[in-house]
Amino acid sequence: MGLDHEARLAALEAQLGQLTDACSRRRLDEHAGHIDETVVDAFFLLVAAVGVFSMQQGFAMLEVGSCAKDHTKEILLKNIMDIAIGAASWWIVGHAIANGDDSFRNSGANGVFGTSGFGYINAATVGKPGFGGQAEWFFGLSFAATSATIVSGAIAERCNMIPYFLLACLLTAFVYPVVAHVAWHESGRLSAYRDERLAFGCGLLDFAGGGVVHLTGGVAALAAAWSVGPRDNKYTSRGDPVPMRQQSVVLQVLGTLTLWLGWFAFNGGSVLSASRAGIAAHCCFTTTLSGAAACLSTGVFFYATKRRVDPAAACNGILAGLVAITPGCATSNALGAMFTGLVAGPLYGASAHFVEYKLRIDDVCSAVSVHATCGMWGLIAAALFATPRYYDAAYETSRGQRCMGAFYGGNGNSLAAAIVFILLDAAWVAVPVLGLFAVMKRTCGVRSDFGGRTSDSELDSSKHGDVILPTSVKMPGSAELRAAAGSDDSILDGLAPAGGISEAKS
Repeated sequence: MGLDHEARLAALEAQLGQLTDACSRRRLDEHAGHIDETVVDAFFLLVAAVGVFSMQQGFAMLEVGSCAKDHTKEILLKNIMDIAIGAASWWIVGHAIANGDDSFRNSGANGVFGTSGFGYINAATVGKPGFGGQAEWFFGLSFAATSATIVSGAIAERCNMIPYFLLACLLTAFVYPVVAHVAWHESGRLSAYRDERLAFGCGLLDFAGGGVVHLTGGVAALAAAWSVGPRDNKYTSRGDPVPMRQQSVVLQVLGTLTLWLGWFAFNGGSVLSASRAGIAAHCCFTTTLSGAAACLSTGVFFYATKRRVDPAAACNGILAGLVAITPGCATSNALGAMFTGLVAGPLYGASAHFVEYKLRIDDVCSAVSVHATCGMWGLIAAALFATPRYYDAAYETSRGQRCMGAFYGGNGNSLAAAIVFILLDAAWVAVPVLGLFAVMKRTCGVRSDFGGRTSDSELDSSKHGDVILPTSVKMPGSAELRAAAGSDDSILDGLAPAGGISEAKS
């Protein structure tokens, strides 16, 4: 009797558990029916865009730390204006060119630029529907601003403000948007986001922008640095480079770590939808591996060639690995990501040496080597290491067997598309940048002009206000100066602000 009672009790408990599970699933299904996927996707894009936007402070810290202290205000002002100019340019023109209507997918015409949504008018026809389109606009802006900011680090300490601001406008309004449209729009000539009219049968494999963003910014940096010329006293009369002052390795490291953090949003956010969070997680996984591998290989390279490891070089090595994995972050597996990073580190080091010693181009932050050289390597690596499984998942297609990486048995079509894009992008970016600086040389000038009254080391004080003094220099009102002056206020008159000595005491 006891056993029969226990059996019936167990059966009742099992039935109760089944009913509980059924009710829970029903409640989840009911709630799921009320969730607007467009709202979730918009929130996902906003979070990712904020993460990418925060990379601007990483660029600012890295550049300030790599330059002399008396150029701090110049660097910070350029980074601030990058964002302001980029936002205005992207709103008026850039977003429409990058994401506007294009009939290439259906008719084979155009495929280079969008034709609707200028000034965000009639924006309902551009990108995502409803307010989700504004999230997409913000996400696109953060990418465009990143591409423009890359140039700042290459021409720091000597470029005139007017040409730089015009360059930022040119890049974010016209140059970058055309590249983004060609590579990413569903009707772009080289886009892989469709199944018909594909270039080389596969399209360009650049999932998160190693070519679209970083190669574009790196080529612009190369053209601008060549046009502006090196800093004063950078090269000896024999053409040998001279080590220049750097403000703070602390800022360099903090800037690099900030950029690494933002890169997870940069690559992971490129899935564009919360429903693809699994692919986003894979992007962050490969991004971490490649950055770490590049840091290690950079350390080995510099120790083998110079018998020392510079923290600044290690930081640039990390960035080199992050740039290199960006095109294939969604399509490479762990082994491919590690190999991409291991090659990127020494490649950055060799490229930086070539640019500085052979080309004699003064690239303050090694922007050309990190973004252009490793951007090219990233496009090639993506075409070599894409696996069929990850390719199909990333592009939501079934052509992975045809378009997989050459090292996995692919037919090389993705590699051909990458090479064509590299050549076209280099020409499209370099020509207008060189043209702009050629015009500026004949008008307002491209180098900072001090009128013969000040030296190159006084840019902050002559152009942007008061000098940033070291802590050892005492400012008006300090206890040490008061003690030295005693009761004679005239000693402080030369140091007082415009309002006189009374202001210094107040």
